[in-house]
Amino acid sequence: MLGARQDLDVVALLCVHREPGRIWDSSRSLPNVRVEVVRNLQIPVRRRHRMLGVNWRTVMHIPVGYLISLPREHPDVVLSTGLGGASLLAWLYCVLTQTPLILWSEEVPQRAAGVPAVLRWLRRFLVKRGDGFLAWGEQAERYLLDLGAERQNIVRCFQAVDNDWWRSQASSIDRDEIRRREGFIGKKVVFYADEINRAKGVGYFLDAWARVQNDGQESRILLLAGAGPEKEELESEAAEAEVPGVRFLGAIDSSRMVEFYVASDLFVFPSLYDVWGLVVNEAMAVGVPVLCSRLAGCGTELSEEGLTGETFDPRNPEKLAEKIQQWLEKDLVPPVRQIQDHISRWNFEACEAAIYGAIRQVRRDGPCEGG
Repeated sequence: MLGARQDLDVVALLCVHREPGRIWDSSRSLPNVRVEVVRNLQIPVRRRHRMLGVNWRTVMHIPVGYLISLPREHPDVVLSTGLGGASLLAWLYCVLTQTPLILWSEEVPQRAAGVPAVLRWLRRFLVKRGDGFLAWGEQAERYLLDLGAERQNIVRCFQAVDNDWWRSQASSIDRDEIRRREGFIGKKVVFYADEINRAKGVGYFLDAWARVQNDGQESRILLLAGAGPEKEELESEAAEAEVPGVRFLGAIDSSRMVEFYVASDLFVFPSLYDVWGLVVNEAMAVGVPVLCSRLAGCGTELSEEGLTGETFDPRNPEKLAEKIQQWLEKDLVPPVRQIQDHISRWNFEACEAAIYGAIRQVRRDGPCEGG
């Protein structure tokens, strides 16, 4: 959408075609944008968050190809994602050419508390030198302010999904038929979809589920969709503890995701560290009430208490069990259309407008090219 603007010539310099664990190929999914995958050094990183007590794996990108591609493209504005090695190289180019630099950050305070001291220093260094900032949500904005960014230089953005696609797919599905086929008739269904690991809060979630009282044999079912390095371990622990009504579905495609969203009575997102959580957008676009971790970036942003669901502390299984029980026993649940109308404000058009606004804020003298 951004590339369709007449006053912008957008060039996307990517580190990889596709991030590990993602199905979206960036290099083939950007209409009206010139895309180049640059030479990139990838350094696997395993982090442990001391405060949350969880591990997660990530990849540090050092796109050395920027040193060739940026001088060749000679952009009027550089928008760089993240506050790491890629943005350091982008800043080096910008300071040498006096080009405005916009730093686009998704980091949130609770996850940032676990980063090494050298990375905290680098982030402060970069933020002091950025000309403008894009923040993926309220929590990301707060983190940029903590690093020293000035509020007037921050434009708040967010993550979005194609709400119309999820809504249209859901409307074509017969809920009763899916529930009959899957054996859900007469049962309450709770759904989770994302990576299966402890950093996503799945361990705490299973503990909470074990505390949920059953009204008969498997009158409530928990569906866990996704893969991950800790899936087998968590599945074994649930089996040994005889946690009732748990089904591990493994990785499923988007068509099956829609079916399970439609068939569910409640979606739970218990993540301990996510900078956002697009599955929450998806669930709401289908019209499912969501219990969302307040540690996830989207938690306080998307959730409207009682209207779309609630937020919770995922580290307290007892309280989460109470909330699950309360929502499954509700006589009046939020109407599907009410939840869908709420999430419709978080859309691609609004996101694109925020990015364009940040560009215009640092570059006010006419049409420009972006890198």
